[in-house]
Amino acid sequence: MLHTHHQNREYVAALDAERQRRSTADGRALERMIAAAARGDQSAWSALVSRFSGRIARVARGYGLNPYQADDVAQETWLRLYRGLERVRDPQALGAWVDTTARRESLRALKRRGREDLTGEDLFVDVVAYDDPDEALLAERRVALAAALARLPERQQRLMESLLADTEPSYADVSAELGLPVGSIGPTRGRCVERLRRILAPELADQPR
Repeated sequence: MLHTHHQNREYVAALDAERQRRSTADGRALERMIAAAARGDQSAWSALVSRFSGRIARVARGYGLNPYQADDVAQETWLRLYRGLERVRDPQALGAWVDTTARRESLRALKRRGREDLTGEDLFVDVVAYDDPDEALLAERRVALAAALARLPERQQRLMESLLADTEPSYADVSAELGLPVGSIGPTRGRCVERLRRILAPELADQPR
């Protein structure tokens, strides 16, 4: 039994070592890819797009964006990355940066939709994207939430945007991203939620349950 336990520990240790080796190799490959793309290497840039485009699409879907809005989010995220390639210091953190940027662009898209009157073309796009009544209702509620978020102070907006992320970050992650003490996040979140509840109460009262 002890011999088997020892073998299992060795096996787990070997797996961990292999994962670490692959992670290090992948990080170096990504670093070279970023450096090449920053120098104008189109194939390296295409490789970056291929590597991270799925993450952006998942974030946009999570916010209920229609295909046209999702394309806008992707284009804006890639534009921001392209302009900042030379400033990337930690290649391993690039995925988290892409997620965060896509979340913020998705919320901006929802806020724009919440502020603007729908034209006939916009309405057609919405009908095509949300032909299921339940999906349409969820999309409407997401728009209402985005409009309510826009009424919060900027610091509270950023906190709620981070906490509502598709990736479900921990308080430690949010603290590192926003520079907030971990102990203040829970109470601030509670105040934000209560304020959002008051803002959204009239909207939700008129919607079917």
